[in-house]
Amino acid sequence: MTGFAENRVTYLSATAMGALAGAAYGYTDSGFSSWGRLLTFGVVGAIGGAGAAYGGLHSRKLAQESGKPNLSPILGALGLVAGAYWKRNESTNQLIRGAAIGTITAGALGWAITYAMKQV
Repeated sequence: MTGFAENRVTYLSATAMGALAGAAYGYTDSGFSSWGRLLTFGVVGAIGGAGAAYGGLHSRKLAQESGKPNLSPILGALGLVAGAYWKRNESTNQLIRGAAIGTITAGALGWAITYAMKQV
């Protein structure tokens, strides 16, 4: 259920959106003055997007197998709001960074809790 063949659109769209978000962040950070930096942010964003897609699909599979709630998207959304709120008085780059870190951290925590609930 988390394999590439049956979820290729999900993986590819999350990877593309991660790359776009990373490149947008790199652009707001340094503009077009440093293409290497822009591409680096894009690659890191693509890896993060693919990882987030895998985490979301895997936690959904775990929740279906155990019959317990999937906390990964719930905590990920709360992490987005909390990260943005935490950096609300900072620059746009800091706001984006705080929201991204909050989403990834809380989503990963939700994935771990969902996995632990399946084991119990």
